[in-house]
Amino acid sequence: INNTGGSGSNTVTLSNAGTTATTLNLTNGIFSIGNNVQFNIANNGAVNATSGSLASGNAAGTINFLGTGTVNATATLNFWNVNLPAGSGGVNFGSTGNPTIHNELVINNNRFVDVNAPFYANTSTLVYNSGNTFLAANEWFANVQSGRGVPHHVRIGRAGTNNTQLSFDISNAYRQCLGDITIGDGTGSGFGLSLGTNSGGDLRVSGNWLRYPNGVFTTNNRAVFFTGNGN
Repeated sequence: INNTGGSGSNTVTLSNAGTTATTLNLTNGIFSIGNNVQFNIANNGAVNATSGSLASGNAAGTINFLGTGTVNATATLNFWNVNLPAGSGGVNFGSTGNPTIHNELVINNNRFVDVNAPFYANTSTLVYNSGNTFLAANEWFANVQSGRGVPHHVRIGRAGTNNTQLSFDISNAYRQCLGDITIGDGTGSGFGLSLGTNSGGDLRVSGNWLRYPNGVFTTNNRAVFFTGNGN
């Protein structure tokens, strides 16, 4: 996308929903994928953003990384939804710029964030939808209170995919959630959250705690600290 028109005339709108590309270059102007519209990045693909950007809000649509992928941003790059569909490969959101999730980052079976996490806006949710036990890693940085890699809301499991379990494994460092934690969903089964098995593998929550009847919480003798300002 390299549209140098003035404001209001510098937007390129996706005309073919479900388009797949190896590289999305946002050089100048605005790329509008569209509300509830998907754009695919092929395996070993990349999103590169210099002076261009995605449209604001839900007009940024959903970007599916179909395999290993990278994000290279030199400034703020605002995603609406990023989906890592079931398959293989991780996505590295890069160490430069401010790639930011504004609605959802969804991690499905056998997918992961590689090395560098995105930033999470205060409207966003990190969704674990693996259908198996997922070990918390680079999508959610440990021992960090804010900034890159610290999610706002976190949801473990959603309707349609059973048995998603999030584990802090042998971690001896806390993880901070700046918003709400939700374990399970209104339907389905086998959802759960397990804290670290080593001392210090705790959870800090600034928002609300919601555990559905089909969600299991395993403390492993660790603590949950509520760090918000509410009552």
